Amino acid sequence: MPFSLELPKQLAKQGWKVKIRERERTEEPHVNIIRRTHTWRLGLRSLEFLDRTPSPKDVPRELLDHITAHADRLRAAWDRMHPHNPVVETEDDDA
Repeated sequence: MPFSLELPKQLAKQGWKVKIRERERTEEPHVNIIRRTHTWRLGLRSLEFLDRTPSPKDVPRELLDHITAHADRLRAAWDRMHPHNPVVETEDDDA
């Protein structure tokens, strides 16, 4: 089941959604920012956009601030959903 971050009423009213989808387990850990038919991917490690299109400039600062404020919660949700691809990579391979 996908994880959805609750948004302030004004952003939700404008049609914004923030989700972690189930079938993206092999991709860089990210959250999907969705509005209508557009989807932006924001990396959970760097909190930077992973794609150039659609333009990251179209995402409101208030929404990015909300995601940043809940980054730990989003990272924990990703790790629960995709434990084989955690946000924080371990260096156990060097042992």
